[in-house]
Amino acid sequence: MAPKVTNGKFIVFYHGSIVPSRLPLTVVEALRHLPGTVILRIAGYETAGHRGYVDMIRSEAVRAGVESRIEFLGAFSRYNLLAQCRQGNVGLSFMPFESADLNMSAMVGASNKPFDYLACGLALLVSDLPDWEKMFVEPGYGLACDPEDPASIAAALGWFIEHAEETRRMGECGRNRILKEWNYEKQFEQLSGMMLY
Repeated sequence: MAPKVTNGKFIVFYHGSIVPSRLPLTVVEALRHLPGTVILRIAGYETAGHRGYVDMIRSEAVRAGVESRIEFLGAFSRYNLLAQCRQGNVGLSFMPFESADLNMSAMVGASNKPFDYLACGLALLVSDLPDWEKMFVEPGYGLACDPEDPASIAAALGWFIEHAEETRRMGECGRNRILKEWNYEKQFEQLSGMMLY
């Protein structure tokens, strides 16, 4: 299978709540250091606590001169969301290094985002956190970076661009893991024998 190319574009895909901790402005700045073929596609919604953040992203994109390379897709049904996701090359799944929210420290298996990306054959770019690296980077499904540092994000995305075949293989390996193990049927098959009907 050849590396995915959509009209000559390299698609970095993000879906979910559009908030600074998950999609920081550093991603916009990172685009400035990458080829013009790199496009950031964003599917999702603003939360009540971060109204106006999409406008902030747009303003930062104008300042950085990359406004034509950021596409806001809006919110989708799950079926249509995954169809959009399949057009991507790399999926962003960032978590903050520090947070007052205790839930953030245990999101590595709870967040749907990386599993959705892998199910669609995308390689992952995750935060450089030990549990995320162990779960997704060490098995070979993606790379890690510092989401607070535009240079770190750009370096990781640059690696993906320069290593298109390896990037495709990362996504395909992750997709195979989803099919074989990281799915509800497999995870719950041991419980099904214990359930009383």
